[in-house]
Amino acid sequence: MCRRFLWRCRDGWGCRYRGQVCHLFQGRVDFIYSIDLMRSAFLSMSCRAGKNLPGSLITRTMRQNMTTNNALRSAAGRLPLLLAILALAASQTGCFDGGGGSSKRHDTRTGVFVDSPVSGLRYATDSQDGVTDSQGTFEYRHNETVAFYLGDLKLGEANGAEVITPLDLVADADDHTDETVTNIAVLLQTLDQDGNVSNGITITPEIAERVSDYADRLAFDMDYAAFSASLADLLADLNSAEPPLFTDTFPGPRAVVAEAEAQEHLGRAIAPQKVVDTEYGKLSGFQHPDGTWAWYGVPYAKPPVGELRWKPPVKPEAWEGVRWATGWADQSAQNPAYAAFGEGGMSEDSLYLNITVPDGHDGEKLPVMVWFHGGGFAILTGNTKAFNNTSLPQEGVVVVTVNHRLGPFGYMAHPALTAESPDSTSGNYGQLDLIAALEWVRDNIAGFGGDPDNVTIFGESGGGGKVLSLINSPMASGLFHKAIVQSGMAGPDDQLMPIKNLLAAEEADGVAVAEALQVQDAEDVAAALRAVPWPELAAVADSTGRLFSPNVDGIYMLGGIRESFEAGAHNDVPVIAGANQGDTPGLIDGLKWYMPWMADNNASAVFTYVFDHLPDNWSSQGALAYHGAELVYVFDYPDSFLSHYLLGLTGLQDPVGGDTPTPEGFFMNHPGWNPNDEAVTDNMRAMWANFARSGDPSIEDFEWPAYTSENDTYIRIAQSLTMETGLEEAFPESD
Repeated sequence: MCRRFLWRCRDGWGCRYRGQVCHLFQGRVDFIYSIDLMRSAFLSMSCRAGKNLPGSLITRTMRQNMTTNNALRSAAGRLPLLLAILALAASQTGCFDGGGGSSKRHDTRTGVFVDSPVSGLRYATDSQDGVTDSQGTFEYRHNETVAFYLGDLKLGEANGAEVITPLDLVADADDHTDETVTNIAVLLQTLDQDGNVSNGITITPEIAERVSDYADRLAFDMDYAAFSASLADLLADLNSAEPPLFTDTFPGPRAVVAEAEAQEHLGRAIAPQKVVDTEYGKLSGFQHPDGTWAWYGVPYAKPPVGELRWKPPVKPEAWEGVRWATGWADQSAQNPAYAAFGEGGMSEDSLYLNITVPDGHDGEKLPVMVWFHGGGFAILTGNTKAFNNTSLPQEGVVVVTVNHRLGPFGYMAHPALTAESPDSTSGNYGQLDLIAALEWVRDNIAGFGGDPDNVTIFGESGGGGKVLSLINSPMASGLFHKAIVQSGMAGPDDQLMPIKNLLAAEEADGVAVAEALQVQDAEDVAAALRAVPWPELAAVADSTGRLFSPNVDGIYMLGGIRESFEAGAHNDVPVIAGANQGDTPGLIDGLKWYMPWMADNNASAVFTYVFDHLPDNWSSQGALAYHGAELVYVFDYPDSFLSHYLLGLTGLQDPVGGDTPTPEGFFMNHPGWNPNDEAVTDNMRAMWANFARSGDPSIEDFEWPAYTSENDTYIRIAQSLTMETGLEEAFPESD
């Protein structure tokens, strides 16, 4: 059987391998080639093999044996001659086994080991061995088995393929939740050098060497609890190494990755993938079981670390190859206690987006909804399962969630930082991050099916405050086209989200932090501040009691928001704004204060609502729709009821219904979820999506009229939708 052959393709005749019918020898030699055609064939062979085989050599050799084309017509007698000619060319090009040059490379294939691409794994086949590179790449030959090792610890083996995952290493595993598969994923994710699997898993030689020391104590075929316990000595060794082997900056020792977390990450990595192009490189996203597509951990700016701390965001670096966007990036640096409420680690390297896109809309330009999370300007994250749930995108919108700098990292000003700035400003870095994120959306979202000319920004609590701040910023002009403010309108005297915060006041807060850190008298205060590790900076800033928020710096923001509206200097876009029935008094009063003058000074329509619904199990105990309760319904994620309650961020000891005491047994009584709740979430998702689509939140069978100071009309969102008037009387009286 012919193992090598000449095969016609786009670039002429070339050398190919077995697997197709041999066109040169088919049991009898009946092909008649001219000298020129044979010469062309060999030249193409040399090109494919990366060789420059002199055409004169081929021609000269052939002419020595054949004076005319007719010499080939006696094929049977010329078979040895033809073979000799082919052998000569092959010896120069490496087309035959044992040939010179690149015979090994010509037969070599590449694959990627993925649980996020894993670098630093040793691999071995019958023909070669090596270490996976930064892209997780390994090499193999057709029909070879590839074995993978972490140090001397064998992870398993699988038939060579373009992608190999831990699931492929366990022959009898049904899915990625298999015990052995899970433990392999747990080990890899736990030992990632920087603890951030969104940028790949890196196993350094030093980490691999330590694993080798413990290889005889580790076995994957046990339950998670036993396997986790077996890692204790290895982790203790790694955590105590000097210099440190783990480079993440989260305080405390590295811990074993949770079983569910490891399974979820691996599940995303082995799901169907879709690659999109951005201006910085290719991104591979994954498909949820319901068909929705998602890309997590998408960089929109360089990590704001080192000299970039307290600097405006810088565009991200481009990357080679395909970046896997299947892992959560880090949450933004803040009090580490809040890390448990989000997904991913925590560090200053946090300028990333998550993107979720509905399936079945190829060729369409879908409206884009960009979500800013709450937590004032100080805490929390866009990395939650609730905010990145697939229900809202299934309304036909692209949802983008944003992480940005928070607290002292995002909003602290200081005279030394102002002095080094070319604009003589400081603070507002978190808002500049949001602008950078919107610029990224403008420039790249079309590749995901989104319409860059139809972007809605929306947020709740502090996220709503961020939305209002961008409405007030000339730097954000044209980057968004609609806005939704959920429980984010603080009154004129609010300290957490002040409507007009001067640069000098924010600088004074920065000086207080520098004094608490004992660096205010340093020769270079800015450098001394940048040298402080982020956990220490976060803790000391919290201890000062200072609140950091956007400031009027003459660049990002020119004046207070009411001044801007009344001067017509704001970004005039359609707006939805509202609050919850049991919201904090300051936000209820703020909504009442904002709405008349906002509507009077905005040419675009303004709509308002009161959210007034809780599940039966909670409402029957006297609870009102607390701060953040509507989030469960906007994102259709019932599992977030309790976390949103706990993170109501009302500023009160008892967040349920403002001053209303928490009913006895409230925490033990799950809120429940029934058809009434389904109706509420269906309505809210449809209204929010319709507003993003057209600027009109009306839905079938219910028209939502715009608010004016004259009609004073709002809608009440409960088990049914009703239109009411009199915003001043819409909420229960508060002290």
